[in-house]
Amino acid sequence: GYSAKLDDQTVELVRRQDEIASIGRSNSVQRRDITVEGGRGWNAVRLSLRTYNGAYNSGPWTHDDYLGQSVTIYVLDTGINIQHPGFQGSEVRFGANMVSRSNNNDNHGHGTMCAGVIAGKANGLSPRATTIAVKIASDQNVSQTDDVVAGIEWVLRQPGDNNMKVISMSHYGFSGVPDVSTAVAAAIRAGVHFVVCAGNDQRDSCQVQPANAVGVISVGSVNGYNALPKKPDEAQGTNIGKCVTIFAPGSRVPSLSTHNINSRYQYYSWGTSVAAPQVAALIANRLSALGPQTPADMKKWLEETATKDQIIGDLGGSPNLIAFNG
Repeated sequence: GYSAKLDDQTVELVRRQDEIASIGRSNSVQRRDITVEGGRGWNAVRLSLRTYNGAYNSGPWTHDDYLGQSVTIYVLDTGINIQHPGFQGSEVRFGANMVSRSNNNDNHGHGTMCAGVIAGKANGLSPRATTIAVKIASDQNVSQTDDVVAGIEWVLRQPGDNNMKVISMSHYGFSGVPDVSTAVAAAIRAGVHFVVCAGNDQRDSCQVQPANAVGVISVGSVNGYNALPKKPDEAQGTNIGKCVTIFAPGSRVPSLSTHNINSRYQYYSWGTSVAAPQVAALIANRLSALGPQTPADMKKWLEETATKDQIIGDLGGSPNLIAFNG
């Protein structure tokens, strides 16, 4: 074997050579302490099991003890209610607001919901990561292409190793100029791990920005019975097709609300919007345990360790893969 210090472009050039069997980053090896934590939502249970019993029951969640430490997750959405009591004990910060005529708060709730499955005290999958709000959508949950691109560019300007940054964005369907998929692909080339929702419309994800961006991790959703959720039977469906990278739970996922529901500010959410941040959290946990990884290597890890051939229904060319908390 050989070792060398190479930039990302050179790594990809070397990787494509016929005589190269494999190439990877040299890392220090740390002991991984494994914890089995009870009482988590069904989605955490599903991510921890190779087979699932077809119910929405809470139960044990198996994870290592890093849980995103030293990793930054940027949630590009309607903002985050960073004072939410459900984030107590987690490091959730405001980062930037790209939306004109809107304050820095999450006045809609979509962003707080997405951040809740990452950093929530009760159900967050990566509570030791630093979660940062980048507001790219209005109080009506409408996002403009120029605001999205500005948010991505803001993340790239932040200090730190891009290979330890994760962007989670649960907005889709963009068109026109500037091209969002192009901006997403540029961030990935710069070393940022970029996770997006595949969309909820039961259509081909390859026709949807930014699920069709080069190198992106596009996440579809499954329900508690290993099936593709479909409207009107469920609140949201899932897009399918070859541009879906992987699936994650997207029905009745417990998260946080900006409204006081049953005096708990918690509720259940549906759709690929809540599936994507779960995968972002798994990536952050992996980076926390192993150190910097390239987006290509992380995507390969997700695919290789995923639970295979469990999804029921017509996938339309999607890989039959459910994210696994490996």
